[in-house]
Amino acid sequence: MMSEVKAFVYGRVGNSSQLEAGKKAWLFLRMPYAQPDTLLLKWKQLQGKAKERGYQVVDTTVVTGDDTLSKAAISYIVEHNDPKNGAEVIFTLTGHDLSRDLAIAQDIVGMITKGGMAYCSADESHVMLDIHDPVGAVLKAVLSGAEDYPYEDGDFDEDDDLMDDEGLVFSM
Repeated sequence: MMSEVKAFVYGRVGNSSQLEAGKKAWLFLRMPYAQPDTLLLKWKQLQGKAKERGYQVVDTTVVTGDDTLSKAAISYIVEHNDPKNGAEVIFTLTGHDLSRDLAIAQDIVGMITKGGMAYCSADESHVMLDIHDPVGAVLKAVLSGAEDYPYEDGDFDEDDDLMDDEGLVFSM
């Protein structure tokens, strides 16, 4: 004879900040040009966001210039990070700190994960940069089909940024 048992199961994961607390992070910031006041403001924002998430900062890198410098800097970080005592995650304010070109940024995130580290951004754009995430995979597929789009030089300027009330940067 089988008896019926009623049960209630509740599962809770928590938010991303709780999952990241205590992780060792390497802070990374890239700006297209060196403007001291803006650089200092963004650097303080990055440090504040890392603190909010509970990261333990183990190292920092600031790059001024185009995204080719990001790729070289991230490659250096991945190659020289100590797997036992070093950073577990590279943390940025936005995915644009890696590159404004989504395909290049996705390649850089691939390099980070192959190196045994994770990538996270304060604006949550890291989700679309991870090709193993469904959102990132769809974006990569869409972008690969958009390579024939007629782009003219001058359509976008890296200086076209807006800041919200908290000072986070959004691109136009």
